Amino acid sequence: MASKRQMYDFLSKNPFGFLATVSPEGPRVRPFMFQFEDQGCPLFCLSNDKEVFRQLKEDPRCEVAFCSPDWSVTLRIRGVAEFFPGLEQKSRILEGNETLKDMYKTPDNPLFEVFRLTQWEAFFWDFSGKKDPVEK
Repeated sequence: MASKRQMYDFLSKNPFGFLATVSPEGPRVRPFMFQFEDQGCPLFCLSNDKEVFRQLKEDPRCEVAFCSPDWSVTLRIRGVAEFFPGLEQKSRILEGNETLKDMYKTPDNPLFEVFRLTQWEAFFWDFSGKKDPVEK
């Protein structure tokens, strides 16, 4: 069994993944970036004028997949998107990401949203097909 620390270390080194949501038309996948661990949960951000925001509000169940640079290890995290005001988290995000700072400018930007993946379960996979669950 992999530890939670191993999961967050992997995410810190490989923060770009793909988030899958459910829409009336079927599954939808798009690139997404892990921000940091917050209250034991993976934290993400987005703009509330995007389709993905509406999809997660309608059905907060989602999954995110991340890969090592050589694609030999995959981490998948399934959970429930929990939105919250998160001014402290938004400030931290903007301090560490110039692209997002240029986009949102300030933590109180009305378009800027954060969510944690709660009720999450995560698994590592490698080329051998070995599935290694992450302890909570």
